[in-house]
Amino acid sequence: MKNQKFQNKNLTYDVCIIGYGLATIYLVNLLLPLNKKILIIEKGKSRQSSNNKNRNINLGIFHKASTNYSGIKMGGNSSRWGGQLAEMTKEDFNKCFWGASYQDFIKLYKKVYKVFGIKKNFQEKKITSEFHKYKSIFLKNPDLYKKLKLYEKKNIKIVKNTTAINFVFKKNRMTKIICKNIEKKIINFKSKIFIIANGSIESNRLMLMNKKNKKSPFKKNKNIGKYFLDHIGFYAGKLIINDDKIFREDFENFYIKGNSVQQKIRYYDKINKLNVSIEFKFISKFQKEIEDAKNLLKDIKYKFKFYKILKIILNLKLLKIFFQIIIYYLRTGRIKAFYDKEVLLYFQSEQVKNSKSKIYLKNQKLKDGMDKAYVNWKIGNVERRMFIKLCYKLDNYFKEKRYGNLKISKNLYSNKLFYKNILDTNHSSGGLQISKNNRYGVCDENLRVHGTKNLYILSPSVFPINGSANITLTLFALTH
Repeated sequence: MKNQKFQNKNLTYDVCIIGYGLATIYLVNLLLPLNKKILIIEKGKSRQSSNNKNRNINLGIFHKASTNYSGIKMGGNSSRWGGQLAEMTKEDFNKCFWGASYQDFIKLYKKVYKVFGIKKNFQEKKITSEFHKYKSIFLKNPDLYKKLKLYEKKNIKIVKNTTAINFVFKKNRMTKIICKNIEKKIINFKSKIFIIANGSIESNRLMLMNKKNKKSPFKKNKNIGKYFLDHIGFYAGKLIINDDKIFREDFENFYIKGNSVQQKIRYYDKINKLNVSIEFKFISKFQKEIEDAKNLLKDIKYKFKFYKILKIILNLKLLKIFFQIIIYYLRTGRIKAFYDKEVLLYFQSEQVKNSKSKIYLKNQKLKDGMDKAYVNWKIGNVERRMFIKLCYKLDNYFKEKRYGNLKISKNLYSNKLFYKNILDTNHSSGGLQISKNNRYGVCDENLRVHGTKNLYILSPSVFPINGSANITLTLFALTH
């Protein structure tokens, strides 16, 4: 779709959505049957641009995702997303205000599965008094941008290379949005409803900028930008395998109706009220060939091309791996895990909410008219101590099940090494959390910004906590 220039746009849309990423794609797909006039404002273009570098400054623990600008483009991160649909747990929804109960979210998750044509038929299984075995499913075609093709729909207007900057309010109703395009021209758009559907950092940036507006209904809200979250990714040790057969049966991936399923362990720490997802990372000296073989299998399955077959035949290493994967799958029904080098124990953990973990601005303007964001990701010492105790419990469990022995990482025994080796998981959330009123958060149970009549936030930034699961399924559930 060609980018059109609008100087004075008098047309009023039914819905104006800021950001063209996963949440927007999913939302618009739900809205299509209603035949509404929808406007999508996207800062990026068809491909990522280096002009978006250095938008954010890290002050706390290094947050790699905030330095990544590849998601600022048409479709956002929808082309890079792995397609994992993982549910948050009963504890996640019971310990804070989400605006809906755990049972409500179970129903919402089912709606998401229905949209993607998935019949989920496995349950979480209790394997000890503290550990649960669970499975997360992966979409076979996770590129929703190409799959749903919103740019081909008649009642949808997509304006690319355009940055949403200022909100205009008449009392507590937002009447229009002021934007700047790549040619530095100011454009105004009117709509009945406005939805911020950027990633967490961009959503916080936009809200923080408009908080400074004297006529902003949320100018006194002190919670904007506070309680920034991400999952703590951490390599906690190495598993020295004893019984290869039992371990493979319990932790290799498999397929259900074309969708890949990953087997994991979940641990809930009752003392700190934190959820941890536990999985294994398989390391092989043939890592590149394994990835190439799996990608080729997908390509051949969904879009058969002769040159892809030729690519396999001409690469002996790849050919060997390719046939190993096929023969193993036909024999066991599972996807072979290659770990001739090592098996790493990996934690993806919820973090303790911290008011000092936040996003804020310093009136430093970027070329697009936005303010540079400062990301101060803070994590205390509670998680490190919990990880150490968890490792000892897992070691006992692994020995009991005859999987093997756990060699715990030395990085857990020092605060300095722990903070240095923490990984964020590209699951940025928080800063604009759901709450009963503006004393405790930024938006209500319907994701409407407190104090406004028609401004909504559809982003992981509204999550009051982040649990231990991939955040996308819960974002889709909130969209419903």
